[in-house]
Amino acid sequence: MIIKNNSNGNQALRQSQINTGQAGKAMQKLSSGLRINQAADDAAGLAISEKMRAQIRGLDQAAQNAVDGISLIQTGEGGLNESHSILQRMRELAVQSANDTNNIADRGAIQQEFNEMTTELNRIGNQTSFNTKTVLNGLNGKGGESLVTHSIPGTPGAIRGIYTVGIDTTSLNFNDTIRVDGYTFLKSSNNPLLLGEFNDLSTLTTAIRAVPELNTRYTVQMIGTPTPNGLLFEHKTGQESWSSPNIGTTKLPDPYVSSPINTVRPGRGGNQPIPGEFEVYEQDITPLEAGETVKVEWIGKSPSNNREIELTFIPDAPVQSGGVVRTFSELMSSVSAAVSPHMALDLSSNPINFGETYTHEGTYHQLKLTRGGKEITLQIGANANQSMQLDMNDMRAGRIGLTSTVKGEDGFTSDRVVKNRDADRAAEYALDITSQTGASQAISKIDQAIQLVSSERSKMGAWQNRLDHVVSNVTMSSENLQAAESRIRDVDMAKEMMEFTKTNILGQASHAMIAQANKRPEAILQLLR
Repeated sequence: MIIKNNSNGNQALRQSQINTGQAGKAMQKLSSGLRINQAADDAAGLAISEKMRAQIRGLDQAAQNAVDGISLIQTGEGGLNESHSILQRMRELAVQSANDTNNIADRGAIQQEFNEMTTELNRIGNQTSFNTKTVLNGLNGKGGESLVTHSIPGTPGAIRGIYTVGIDTTSLNFNDTIRVDGYTFLKSSNNPLLLGEFNDLSTLTTAIRAVPELNTRYTVQMIGTPTPNGLLFEHKTGQESWSSPNIGTTKLPDPYVSSPINTVRPGRGGNQPIPGEFEVYEQDITPLEAGETVKVEWIGKSPSNNREIELTFIPDAPVQSGGVVRTFSELMSSVSAAVSPHMALDLSSNPINFGETYTHEGTYHQLKLTRGGKEITLQIGANANQSMQLDMNDMRAGRIGLTSTVKGEDGFTSDRVVKNRDADRAAEYALDITSQTGASQAISKIDQAIQLVSSERSKMGAWQNRLDHVVSNVTMSSENLQAAESRIRDVDMAKEMMEFTKTNILGQASHAMIAQANKRPEAILQLLR
């Protein structure tokens, strides 16, 4: 028998410590309700459980996002509901004005209410918002927000260029030629002269007139007294050109060497043009936010003259570079440069004025500035790129065809009577219903506007129905994932109670065995008696 090391006591102590530890873990699980309280409980299970928890919380928030999206859509749809009511009243007014039982005063009163209804359409578009985000002004749609510009179309008039050409036919040899706008005339000795031949200034004039295209284009006559020494070309149409007529000579013996004949342009004939102007109010364009884009479209009277650029507003950029502007002045300068040299910019005016420089051509008739739109993105899933885009278009009067920014456009008022953006300034021309013809045309335009608003409301209704399904789907997914996570992380209370009872009994037994192991060395004392 030994007493220095109590092996039985040590074994009983070790088992007691194990039982105590197991009982402690069981108590922790029973008190927390979790099977995994720390990574040591189940390392792999913890990792899986935490990933599931991220998905569950993400799905719960996605459901809330979808509900917020429904609220935003309902806000926009509510605004369009009022727009529909206004359009119905405007149509009623147009129908009333189209009846010739009304006199001028009656139609004037009807027009006044009509103008206010149009202004209210703009106010709804400008101010309908959800959580400070406007939803009906185009900023949350692919088309963007139409920024108001005002154009006064130019009138080219019947401008006819007049040109004098000095021609000495006596200095030409036989078989030398003269070309006029690509048509060749040969100096010949034939008698009678053939088509396209001449031998003096008079017969050259006759030959030029005999070409149908040149005869349609120009009036041609001899000039110079007492001896004719040249020709006078005058455009018959208003399409003046700085380079016509294109006249040159070719002399033998070297047919490859040609000499142009100088043309002098002493003046113009016909009615004088009215230059076109384009006005831009700074408050219509700014304030732009950093990173926003502005689409610039110059619409030409000929499609070949159309110009389109996109500018990005970056106020902190170190320098102005291609497509980047830092100030309103730089923005306007870039707009002007897009059509240089056809338009000249006057930054000192208020509003900013673009004026035609080639008034005889009347190159451009419209300037459109569109603030870049960006669709509303709803995060309707727990993971990246699980989103839905809402394309909410500009529903103000201009975009649905009820106002114009072009002075003198047919069917619209001659004065700016509709307010937009800046409530204290009339900025747009309204439909003119002060005549039977105008009122009748307005009915058709209002019908189109009603259809556009109806289409937008239908789209919003479809989005709302879709989001209702989104909420149901992500909520159910969250519930199922929560159940799966519970099976991994939550404790089985019955099983753990059984484990706790077992470890508790074993703990008590181990304590009793420690007491017995401690008593056994006392038997040594019997040997000492």
